[in-house]
Formats: sequence, structure tokens, C-alpha cells
Amino acid sequence: DGRSAQGCQGDSGKKRLATGATLKEGIVQVVRELVRNEVGLHARPASVFVQSASKFRSGITIRNIKSGGQPVNAKSILHVLTLGVGQGDEIELLIDGEDEADAAATLRQLFVSDFADRPGSD
Repeated sequence: DGRSAQGCQGDSGKKRLATGATLKEGIVQVVRELVRNEVGLHARPASVFVQSASKFRSGITIRNIKSGGQPVNAKSILHVLTLGVGQGDEIELLIDGEDEADAAATLRQLFVSDFADRPGSD
């Protein structure tokens, strides 16, 4: 179904993000999801995604696999909107930091639920 969450480590034991940056220790969380929302990752879904990503201390990037573009800061609404993610596109998140596992699970669930309203949300 196109979904996965996994760690990514190079041969030297140092992590590399798609941006080419080498990270010090631990495992980067990689999440790939198919965008099911009819408007893609625009307007409300993009806003919900960025707000959710911003709650975590980990560094989070997102890229549109279909377009082959570079990863952008997932905590910036302007950067996320520039990806032009539409319905049926596959995105990839790279998450690195102290709360990366929680961030991966939370953000993955947004895509799985098609950005459904959560109880207690506005």
C-alpha cells in the first residue's frame, strides 16, 4: 500500500538525509505515504500537517516523490505548498531527533486517516 516507516543508515554508521547532510547518531525515521485527499497537500490538509509537524522537536523534511524534487522543511507552510503534492502523489518524510518515532507515527496517521478530523480538534 506504499506505506513504510524505517530507519536509514549509511555504511559508516552515520546517517545521511536526502539533502546530503550527515547526522551524528541514531536512526532516521523514513515514512512514505500515498496522498489520498482530493485536494492533495493544499489548504487545510497542508495546514494540519505543518501544525502537527511543528509540535515535534525533531527535524522533519518532506518531498514529493512523484516530482522528484528536493526535500523541504515540513514545518514551513510555504515550503510544503511549493511541493505541489496532489491526490495520488507519494510523499517521503525524513524525521531525525529525540521524538522521531512519535513524530513518524503521528504524521503517518494523518495521511492514513486522510486528514480526518480528530476528536477535540477545531
